Amino acid sequence: MHEPPTLTSEDANAWFVSKLPEHWFTDLRVLVDRDEILVVGTIAPDPADDAGPDDAGPDDAGPDDVPPDDPPVDTDDADDAEEARDPEPDAAVSDDRAEELRAIEDFREETREERIRVAQR
Repeated sequence: MHEPPTLTSEDANAWFVSKLPEHWFTDLRVLVDRDEILVVGTIAPDPADDAGPDDAGPDDAGPDDVPPDDPPVDTDDADDAEEARDPEPDAAVSDDRAEELRAIEDFREETREERIRVAQR
């Protein structure tokens, strides 16, 4: 019996980088294990939040805009995003973390249709 080729993190990363819109993330990391692919990235700031008339937009970002060292991967982000949607009444979350969780939820809502199209390719 012939085994299917093994998907590496590099292969998966190349595929995702070629399919995902560049303005979604400031960095992207793809982790692969036997049963799942985990895509982790830093959501790019919304240019509408603080862009002035002379500010560069997300398409003007160059490779030098990505930090040289990737931050550690926090595999609990998905759990945190779920908590943001349905927090426990006694959950103590800092204001900064609550803002991050809202940004994740907003990103998920705003990119849903595009993410579906990516998955259908």
